[in-house]
Amino acid sequence: MNNRHLAGESIADHTTRLLSGSAYRRGIRGAFELLKNLRSDRYKAKSPESRLDLDRVMLHAIQSVTISVMSATAAIALWLTQFLLSLFVRGSYEESVFTMFLVFLINLVGAVIVAYELVYLRWTITRKFITQSYNPNFQPNLPLYSEFLHPLTSFFKGHIIQPEPNQNVITFGRYQPFLGAGGQISQWTLAIDRKPPGDQAEGPTRIDIPVEELYQASDQEIATLNLPNLEQLSRLFVDGFELEVDSEILTSPKSPPKPILPEKEIWALGQHSLSDKYRAYRLYRYADIKRDQVLSYFLRFHNAGSITFVESSAHILPGIDRQRFSLQPVLKGSKIFQLAKMLSVAFLLLLIPGIYALVALIYLGIFAWNAISWRLDDRRRLRAIDLQEEYNYGLAQTFREFIAAKNYQSYYGVQDLTMYWKSIDVAIFASLIRLLKCYGVDTSKFEEAAKTIINTGVMVSGGNFSATQVAAGIGATAVQRTNLREQAKALVDRITSIPKSK
Repeated sequence: MNNRHLAGESIADHTTRLLSGSAYRRGIRGAFELLKNLRSDRYKAKSPESRLDLDRVMLHAIQSVTISVMSATAAIALWLTQFLLSLFVRGSYEESVFTMFLVFLINLVGAVIVAYELVYLRWTITRKFITQSYNPNFQPNLPLYSEFLHPLTSFFKGHIIQPEPNQNVITFGRYQPFLGAGGQISQWTLAIDRKPPGDQAEGPTRIDIPVEELYQASDQEIATLNLPNLEQLSRLFVDGFELEVDSEILTSPKSPPKPILPEKEIWALGQHSLSDKYRAYRLYRYADIKRDQVLSYFLRFHNAGSITFVESSAHILPGIDRQRFSLQPVLKGSKIFQLAKMLSVAFLLLLIPGIYALVALIYLGIFAWNAISWRLDDRRRLRAIDLQEEYNYGLAQTFREFIAAKNYQSYYGVQDLTMYWKSIDVAIFASLIRLLKCYGVDTSKFEEAAKTIINTGVMVSGGNFSATQVAAGIGATAVQRTNLREQAKALVDRITSIPKSK
């Protein structure tokens, strides 16, 4: 068992610690990568479902930027002093030698400052985020540090994501509406013709079944499975492209869309015509807390004429990418090794006079580019809103999706989520078939399609598991006449028999 769990560190704390430490390890570029994805545009929708301490991650990223800006400023100031001295080399030979010595000394100090920040300081600070020495409130003890930190914090803080814990309205900005749910592992859509059995199906008569009863039947059947830690939620998904001001979602063109609506309003808005920007879904969600991954199963029913459309979409959000944000590289070497490495870098910077100033200028250029681009983006968005020109209020990605691993990192975790997903599939089909039969609807074709989807094999190959590898299509031809309730029970028995992690 990992020390972090023995010490009582939760997954959220663990992820926050890794992200904060990596902000220092990767320097100003890594810190700005985090800040860029933590950024919340003033007019955009809120980012859903983040359990992380985003304020703490932001603060450590800003502190990393501050350290780089401070070292770059000091290096530039030394270079300017060196340059001015070299312009005034006058007088006797002794005075010229003394001036050249001062120039060399300043050049040496500048090179050491840049090498110190680039090699040694990053290493020592990142080590403070190793499990046994982790201090979440760490702040570097450097001269003039507060004078640099406070204005930078004030600038960035107003642009950082502020999650809404009770958010149930998701405004998306790309093709995939299920923002925050991760990668899609399954998707199927079926059309049910609500006609009576063949011997009674004369004429255009169709049986009316309210969608509320379809949802209730699915909810009740899934509840009987008693799947541990499975949540039942309602979500309204809104297409954020050219969203118009209304009294429900967008109250002003210069304010973000609403993140919360009462349950009744969600379903009233989300079950209108097929051309609407709003769609309501039932969400069945299971969070594997110990492995830091989430299964989200979205279900939607819609009556259009005599047809009932059934839409299902299952997604997995993997845990944090531990390779990308790992702190293990700082475990290599010792203080003596890092000091030697720092001096070697300083020596290389001394070989070409003034090269340390170029490194410092790159640091300041990265800072200036990001600060200016954020300002310009704000102005462009405001202009687009003022001119009502194709502004997109939706988000393209959540911060939690940005830090997620591309591949699943636990074979057992994949198997557990797969069984949850298939159990929900089976329960939904069983509830629909039973309800349709109660209304006297001919379910023969629907049963065949349901069994095809359920019996589609799930194949996971290789040491790393990607979303496309844990997916089932609807093109399979094998159909087995098995009882759907028995399949659901068998899957749940397998899930509940899995030993709990210690």
